[in-house]
Amino acid sequence: VGTFPEKTLEDFYKLSIWGQIWFKIVIMVSTSIIVVLPLNLLKDVTKLRFTSIFGIFCLLLVSIIIIFQLPNYIDYYWEHTYNRYDKETWVNWYDISTAFTSKLYFFKGSATLFYAYNCHMGLFPVYEKLRLSSEKRVNKVITRSILMDAFFYIIVGLTGYLTQPYKTPNFIIEREKIGNDIVMTIGRLLIVFLIVFKIPANYNALRISIFELFFGTHEIDNKR
Repeated sequence: VGTFPEKTLEDFYKLSIWGQIWFKIVIMVSTSIIVVLPLNLLKDVTKLRFTSIFGIFCLLLVSIIIIFQLPNYIDYYWEHTYNRYDKETWVNWYDISTAFTSKLYFFKGSATLFYAYNCHMGLFPVYEKLRLSSEKRVNKVITRSILMDAFFYIIVGLTGYLTQPYKTPNFIIEREKIGNDIVMTIGRLLIVFLIVFKIPANYNALRISIFELFFGTHEIDNKR
């Protein structure tokens, strides 16, 4: 009886319609027209509050996935990759010189941190819609939001790096797979949803600020 090579999820992706460039373009254009565009045209930004909650939920699930898979990845790399006599695979945990080489890893990491906190321009439109918009209450919300974001980013950064310290990917969801990592595939989908809903939140705040600056109002009419 003949044997067939084992088909992995990656093989299925490359050989199926999901891996074709034209199909990706159709998905991106359809998502932009059906989801992103209507959300970008909202007059009231408070209606996007549920998308923010959904984004936090997605980030939480991705963090849980990385944390629970951390022991398996550490065991795998210590057994198959790390070799203290091989300079390419051995990780020196105390050497930070590689962050300041010609590849500019330090600045790439700093840019990621700055990008993570680029949503603050949406504060003032939301502040305007609050019923109880006292300074004390708003400061509490800002403090808790920043602390919560910092907690998630630190957890994902540390656990993500520990899962693959050798040849660490730019995005942890692109890390090397150990078998058919269906759970992380779900995590990738969650990140996609998070980014899709993040676009309208940033765009609406930008649109309101521009309209207020040039037209004195943020309402959308037939001329704008």
